[in-house]
Amino acid sequence: NAPRLNYLTVGGDPFLLVEPQRTNLALFSQDFTNAVYSKNSVNVIVTSTLTPENNASAQEIEDLNTGSSISQAISIPDNIFTVSAFFKRSNTDFNRFLIANSGNVNGFRGWFDLANGSLGASSSIGSGVLTGFKISPVLPNGWYKVEISGSIGSATFVNINIQTATADGSFIRVVGGKRFIF
Repeated sequence: NAPRLNYLTVGGDPFLLVEPQRTNLALFSQDFTNAVYSKNSVNVIVTSTLTPENNASAQEIEDLNTGSSISQAISIPDNIFTVSAFFKRSNTDFNRFLIANSGNVNGFRGWFDLANGSLGASSSIGSGVLTGFKISPVLPNGWYKVEISGSIGSATFVNINIQTATADGSFIRVVGGKRFIF
């Protein structure tokens, strides 16, 4: 066991990474072209855009209509969990994380602004409970890490949805809206 260093600082020295133990339950979490993702009217474009780690492997997701979404159903071992991803603005400012059970009856959601690196509205859905929502300071190459936490009740499977939005709190997707994800 060796200490891990975090190099995700702009113009600074690496620092010791101290965080609670976590398990990534998402399959192919850095390859949105994979068939484990349900793609509803989206294009996933492989690009040479630099990630926060300076790898030329970021992918761009484009919404093709107002019902577009990309999601993955994930089995969760317990009721409280956190979802995070790295995002970079392409041509759309606002995006939304929607974490919910089948039918979106119980869950939680949050909007974030990639133009300003800020959080927007957030809320619980049904018996879901939102317990945390944060965005990092800007990371190398213009990226942000967005993290949302909560519980969904007795669900054993959740859908993690990533969607564009026309504005903070809006449920309307941006036709042609794009964002980079890693």
